[in-house]
Amino acid sequence: MNDQTLGAKAEESAIDIAGYTKVAPTTQEITIAASGNEIIFYYTARTDLSYTVKYLEKDTEKVLAPEKIVNDQTFGTVITSADEKIVIPGYAFDCADKESLTIGLENNVITLYYAVDNWKDADKTDEPGDTDSTTGGDGIPDKYQAVVYYKSNNEDYGTVNKAIDVVTMPQKGDGVYEEQTGITGANASTTSLSRVYFNNWTLDKNKEYKNTNLALGPIIVKAKEEYTYTANFGRTSGGGGGSSKPPVLNKEDHYAYIVGYPDGTVKPQGNITRAEVATIFFRMLTDDSRNEFWSQTNSYSDVSEGQWFNNAISTLANAGILSGYPDGTFRPNAPITRAEFTKIAASFFERVEYTIDNPFNDVDDDDWFYKFVMAAYEGGLITGYPEGDFRPNANISRAESVTIVNRTLERAPDADHFLKDMIVWPDNAENAWYYEAVQEATNSHEYVVKGTGTNKYEEWTKILEVRDWPALEKDWSNANSAAGGEVVK
Repeated sequence: MNDQTLGAKAEESAIDIAGYTKVAPTTQEITIAASGNEIIFYYTARTDLSYTVKYLEKDTEKVLAPEKIVNDQTFGTVITSADEKIVIPGYAFDCADKESLTIGLENNVITLYYAVDNWKDADKTDEPGDTDSTTGGDGIPDKYQAVVYYKSNNEDYGTVNKAIDVVTMPQKGDGVYEEQTGITGANASTTSLSRVYFNNWTLDKNKEYKNTNLALGPIIVKAKEEYTYTANFGRTSGGGGGSSKPPVLNKEDHYAYIVGYPDGTVKPQGNITRAEVATIFFRMLTDDSRNEFWSQTNSYSDVSEGQWFNNAISTLANAGILSGYPDGTFRPNAPITRAEFTKIAASFFERVEYTIDNPFNDVDDDDWFYKFVMAAYEGGLITGYPEGDFRPNANISRAESVTIVNRTLERAPDADHFLKDMIVWPDNAENAWYYEAVQEATNSHEYVVKGTGTNKYEEWTKILEVRDWPALEKDWSNANSAAGGEVVK
């Protein structure tokens, strides 16, 4: 205070300060001296305050535990969210509305948020969808994780090396996670039981994922999703002295397997005969498979030694790929139906099976071709018509047949990556749906594969001469090919 008189009396009272209590004396008097005139009042922080902790589910505001009221708190004390975390079965701490709370005179509330946590990388969760919340998961909210289950379709035939993966998404920042990530996955292995084999992995969620490697990964998983991958094993039938597995197709060399007609056309809309189809697949075998299943004899009354198609039909019949009619004939010169062609293509699978529901309105489960059509559809070899039918008894066109052959051989032609010096056909227009498939089937070429998965395509690098198949067959059979060995047109 200024302008005080020397020797005068001065009296002051302590002022009120929010959050603090006055310490006596609260009023003081002094005599003004020439210097050192000072009055000091003391205060203590209030210790009669309280704060409230709320425990809520993130996003829903659901109350997960009773509010906690803490009394006898000192004004200005700092309380952190970490101090107030509790264990809530089935939930994990996610975040708080504030990292810390400074005790004030009122509205001292800190809210801790939790999120569902049922997944943990152990045996707690025995089946997909089991959300037993009595023990909780691994301390990380499920919304930042994905859970992947692995199982065998038959543990007598094969096993997987782990049952579950709980995958936490990588963090982009404090409390912020990526939406998806990649993982290695599980490994499958066959048991010691004889004649068992591994077929593929399938994703039960949509039945579409297929992987034919024993090692599943890498696979991409998304946060908050559950996946079940099944390792599919089978066992070949016993009996007989030959191989119980189908022959192997040459998927590396892209040789032309269709030649044109003398008039310079390829007739994509025309029919193709049963003998021509047999010859295509016969020529597309690997040399080892052709040698393994080689035969020049068969049980058909209308296929005999000396006919240009005998070696092809006899070899593929011996391999279990071809079958004839009840009357003992093969009918080599008859056009082949869509069902018959599909059966041949699907017979190259190591195991003819399926997991999908029937998508066709004209294919019944008691049809002789049912399992082959289902397996071929699931394997991506065939599609149907827009009306939902398959038309199994219709004759297959040459364009349709080469499309399926290309898929069976895992070829991926792309018109944007053809070469200008390739063979072209006046009746194979560039805007036709089958244009790429026909060009692939009629041009031998070198190539490199670009892209992956559904984006895979071939980039042709060199056009090769069309192979002299009849001459090759002479070498294979050490006998002269009958005239007409090039009828696969």
